[in-house]
Amino acid sequence: MILKIIPILIAIIVIISAKFIKKRHFFWEKQPVIRKKTDSLKVIGLIPKFKFKYKGKGIVLDKANNIDKVYEFLNKNFNNNYNINYPYFKDSYNQKNSRNICIYHKKDIIGFIHSEPINIIYNNKVVNFQYVDYLCVSKNNRGKNCASLLIAYLLQSFANKKTVFLFKREEVGLPFRPLISTNYYYKDLTKCLPKKIENVWHIVNRRDKIDLIYNYYKKITSKYKLRTFYSKRKFRDTFVNKKILDLFVIENNSNFKTLVIGKKNSYKINNKIENCFEIELILGELRYSRDIDRTLSNILKNNGYNFYSVANIAHHGKFIKENKLKKSMKLYYYTYNIAIPDIKLNEFCLNIN
Repeated sequence: MILKIIPILIAIIVIISAKFIKKRHFFWEKQPVIRKKTDSLKVIGLIPKFKFKYKGKGIVLDKANNIDKVYEFLNKNFNNNYNINYPYFKDSYNQKNSRNICIYHKKDIIGFIHSEPINIIYNNKVVNFQYVDYLCVSKNNRGKNCASLLIAYLLQSFANKKTVFLFKREEVGLPFRPLISTNYYYKDLTKCLPKKIENVWHIVNRRDKIDLIYNYYKKITSKYKLRTFYSKRKFRDTFVNKKILDLFVIENNSNFKTLVIGKKNSYKINNKIENCFEIELILGELRYSRDIDRTLSNILKNNGYNFYSVANIAHHGKFIKENKLKKSMKLYYYTYNIAIPDIKLNEFCLNIN
């Protein structure tokens, strides 16, 4: 009897140990990241020097030289459940002063990382960040220090060693303090029947209103502690000239408008490819969340969408709760080399890609 119990006890001990013993992340242990609360916005230090080796032979790190090959690589390796929006990726890839770095093995891409400069307003002060995205390693080359090499190579490419960075991570967090921790939520529109479109319009179809909407956008985002900064030219390029993001304007009975910003993407849901509208921000009038949801769902359904998703940031919480959206995966935003005081979700008006 005792001999039968011993293996069970060992199994229980192993499970408990695995739960409480944290996995070490050697790369992050000495990096300038937020580890404890801070009372002020401040640069943490200098970007350190790195000594990382690839566990293999015949690899080269270099600038990416073919956007289509990078895009093909990302769609095969970045995520099994959704594709990457090409116009959005192309615009990011080609941004002035952006960095696009690959790991090559015999001319084949086995890893990629991207960064681009973005301006963020924190407490009414513009902070110049590098936003890091699309970190990806091919499935056959994971566990060989490729990700660490890409990050190190990117960081070392900046002459200014006080450069500060922002990035996001989904599903699993990192072993230091995030700027925010939240969740995505979604709504299934498959059973929604399209009706006549009323009280909503797309900014592309009303170009004469672009300056009016830009001023409204500036006004309603000014109350947030941390927010994206758009110049008038950047706003026009993003939503009208280049059509990188969609902007729907909902006209409410209160005479206050609701702005819905987002983009199209394709997700694999129940082994079927579905069009999903990824909402970045819902701004303005939100007192009548259910009416806004009905109007939004209808125009999305008329445009071929079966789902929409939204993160619980800014004032999305009320919209999410009142419309009983379903919780999805975790979302974290992190900074590198800059400490920012704790920020509430309803003070955070920023969502990128």
